Amino acid sequence: MSLTRTCLDLIEKLNPQLNAFVMVTRASALAEAEAAEKAIQRGEWLGPMHGIPIGLKDIIDAEGVPTTAASNLFRNRVPTKDR
Repeated sequence: MSLTRTCLDLIEKLNPQLNAFVMVTRASALAEAEAAEKAIQRGEWLGPMHGIPIGLKDIIDAEGVPTTAASNLFRNRVPTKDR
């Protein structure tokens, strides 16, 4: 969970200058990090990438997260499933 917090803090600090992230899903990232940490503690480790935070391009559909492809044409597009 500390890795996720560190990543989120760096994004918050640097993104105003870099403009690398269109949207940051802080709450769900922290919730998923906590769930991964608990699963690992229960012995339900899924491999070396389990719990590692990721960033997705704004062209990859993630259920419930606006995916605009940086286009006004898709500014209100919210996928109903992951792609």
